[in-house]
Amino acid sequence: MNRRKVYFDSMDKKILWISQMTEQTLALEYLCGGVTRVIFPHDTGWRTLPGTAMSFIQGYKGVFHRPKLPDVFICPGQALIVPQGQHHRVEIVGRKGGVSRWSHISFNFLGGIDVFSLLEVPTIITGSPARRIGEINEELVALHAGEALPHWVIRRKALALELLSIPMEQSTVLADRLPAGDAMERLGGVLELISKNLSTPTDVEEMARTCALSVSRFHATFKSVMGVSPGRYLQDLRLLRARQLLLTGNMPVKAVSAESGFGDVFHFSRIFRKRCGTSPSAYRIQVRTRQSF
Repeated sequence: MNRRKVYFDSMDKKILWISQMTEQTLALEYLCGGVTRVIFPHDTGWRTLPGTAMSFIQGYKGVFHRPKLPDVFICPGQALIVPQGQHHRVEIVGRKGGVSRWSHISFNFLGGIDVFSLLEVPTIITGSPARRIGEINEELVALHAGEALPHWVIRRKALALELLSIPMEQSTVLADRLPAGDAMERLGGVLELISKNLSTPTDVEEMARTCALSVSRFHATFKSVMGVSPGRYLQDLRLLRARQLLLTGNMPVKAVSAESGFGDVFHFSRIFRKRCGTSPSAYRIQVRTRQSF
């Protein structure tokens, strides 16, 4: 049997499944955005965002820093793409200021799988696609500031989907990150169950019943497909939701804890600090103080 043929058959099946799940369950949430005048000196500081950041740069140069990776230089007329969860920092170089048109949006399917986590996404986009990112971001800001009229809601979704399509057209699929085997379909229901019940207790026994598996078999299957245990996945999703709430609203930390599924605010703060490197209150200040990318 031709091993190369078997590999591509398997890849085709995985990509088809991902495409179907994206079509059926894609969810997007516009977290924040702006048209921001940026002056020298400017530095976002190190941060990790709960959504994908897409920024169109005009009039100035910048540097995009990531831990243990080469710096990326950003030139005027280019767009910067920062996937959800990537630890990074952006600063201006030179003394010339300009304007950043930016959005932070969460794109996921099956309730919690980031679309870009399965792709090799370009950091820099140039030319007319970059300019279109800027145009979309500016229109999204205006729509977000207005009333929630039905046709505006539809327009926001249409623009966000177009924004998603631009870097996706220049991305490649990461084969080693694609879920494997028939377990993909088996886990679909439990992933949606988890996402819809973040604020209420969900135990492993209930998850296993959803998949018609024993607890031990479910645990092994889940970890083989998702790369983490069910408990860790649930905690990751709750922390992601907490970061989104801290970024976008003024809800007290206690309310954020409850809304994201952590029953005790002290437990939430302890887990948040351990996993995110700072307290919930400090994180809110950190990510909102210099929003410009």
